[in-house]
This record gives sequence, structure tokens and C-alpha cells, in this order.
Amino acid sequence: MDSGSISAVGAVFAVIVVFSLLQRWAPYTTPSESNLPPYEELRRKFLKWEQIYLIPFFIFSALFAIAWERLLSFFARLSYASLGASVFLYTPSPDYWWLPSIFLGIITATIPLTLLYKLVLGSDYEQYVIYGNLRVGFDSQKVVRLIAMIVGTVALIFSLLAMNCYTKFSGGEVTINRFMGVSEIIYPYSRISAIKSVSYFVAPNGDFKYRPYFSIEFDDGESWTTGDGLHDPDPETDRRLIEFVSGKCGKQPQEVNLE
Repeated sequence: MDSGSISAVGAVFAVIVVFSLLQRWAPYTTPSESNLPPYEELRRKFLKWEQIYLIPFFIFSALFAIAWERLLSFFARLSYASLGASVFLYTPSPDYWWLPSIFLGIITATIPLTLLYKLVLGSDYEQYVIYGNLRVGFDSQKVVRLIAMIVGTVALIFSLLAMNCYTKFSGGEVTINRFMGVSEIIYPYSRISAIKSVSYFVAPNGDFKYRPYFSIEFDDGESWTTGDGLHDPDPETDRRLIEFVSGKCGKQPQEVNLE
């Protein structure tokens, strides 16, 4: 069996396990007071609405993702602007904000989507919800609320961490606030012990990849590289930064293959 087949089997098995767990955690039973038609009749009645569900879902998700990206980018720019004057400022790439925005867009899209289906289906909406719960075998609304709470919280936390992630080079010092850092670390340029021009890095799979970057090492064993953080690679900016830092600390870059 090739790796593709193994992956497909694993995915099917994972879906079965997840549905089984959800059915145990959020079991759904038909309300006793409801006068429902048989399941097959519900299926014939709502199948088309279930099939076209993805169309407005993707539309709303895309629109809300765009809105979230613009909102998060706006607050990120405000956060970085509050850092004061700097010669060089390294911050996360503007593209980073699409990551939390896509997830936030998906979970917030359920709000207008629910309102749309309530408007279109009218009094049949409750039956539509019951049909959906019967089809999957668990309380889908309860599950959606849990997922929205978890995903929304994680996305917002990662957004706040990124807004507080930067490296600032000013006239007299380097200020580093790492993505998962607790607070700023400030180094005067006199504490730089070495500057290295590194040619290769080791990929997660163990391969050596040619991707030049610069590494600035400090006298306490800490280091910062132009590959740190989430910013976009910019060789020209990196080169000018190292020229500036080299002039400040009096050390020239050392050529090395690996750090």
C-alpha cells in the first residue's frame, strides 16, 4: 500500500473516530413533543438546502475573512506605531494576518448564515436543524459553539502575540520581543559578540537548504537572526541592517555554512 492510500485510510478512520466521540459528548435525541415527519421525508424536504449550504458559507467566510484581516492589520499597525522611532523595525509579515482571519471568518460566517436560513426557511428552520442533527448523530449547534469558542480564542491569542512581536534597532540599542516572549529584551550594541552570515539551514526533514541569512549573537548566549519571527525575507534590507549594526558594534560578519 502506497503512502497516498495509507493517508486516505487514515483520514477516513480519523473522521469515524471524531464523529464517534462527538456522538458520545453531544448526543442528540429528537424532542419528545415535536410532531416530526419520518427522517426520509425530512431528507427529501431539506436535501437541496443542505447541498447549496456551501455556497453562502464560502461567500460569507471569504467576506468575513477579508474584514478580519483588515481589522487585525489595522490594530497591528497601531501597535507597531506605538513603539517609537527606530532605524530598522522587523515585524510579522502582513500576510500573517490572513492565518487567524481565515479561521475567524469561518466561525463568524455562521452568524449571517443562520440568519439567512431562518429567513428563507421560515417556520421550517427548526425541522431543518433537527434533520441535520439526526443526520450526523450529535447536537451540531453545541459542537459549533464549542469549536467557535476554542478556535476564536486561539486565533485572537495568536493575533495578540503577533502584534507584540518585533525587533527594533534604534540608535543605541536592539530591542527584541519574541513571538512567545514574556517581555522585551534590550541589548546595547556593545553586547554583540559576533555577527554571522549563514548560508544554509537545516529543514525539519533534515535536509540542508540554501537560504542565506544573518545571525547576531549576544554576550549572554542569546541570538537573533534575520530569519527569526514572521517577517518577509528581504535580502536588501537585511544587508543594510547588518551594515548598520556592524558599524555600531565594530564587528564584521563571519562567513559560515551552518550556525
